[in-house]
Amino acid sequence: MAHQLAAEPLLRKVALVLSQGVDGTLVLLISPYKSERHEFHESEIFLSTPLHPSDITQKRLEGAVSDFIFYARFTSLLGRQDGKFNFDILRYYWLRLKDFRTRRKASETLLNIAYDWSKILAAGGIGYIIAKIT
Repeated sequence: MAHQLAAEPLLRKVALVLSQGVDGTLVLLISPYKSERHEFHESEIFLSTPLHPSDITQKRLEGAVSDFIFYARFTSLLGRQDGKFNFDILRYYWLRLKDFRTRRKASETLLNIAYDWSKILAAGGIGYIIAKIT
């Protein structure tokens, strides 16, 4: 047979995971895929902060499945051929932004910027006061 199908799937190990911590809380996350031809170099995307099991609702699960299906299509080798790439990249970045680790990094960066600017403004204020006194 000239054309045989590959025994291994082209893409594998992309997963929607509901992980339980030692304290009983649950976290929804998406694990990126790996393939023989390509690997998406990124860490997992956390879709939620640690939640109590009663906080896992049908609506939250449906949203996680929708995000997972989008992510699997967007990051697959064949998923970008449908011409919707421009809007998909925005949704992908929104998905990355929803990750609480990304929000934490962004807030830490903003706090560092505010702290640095406060030092500059304080030095300027002290310099202005000294200039007025002398």
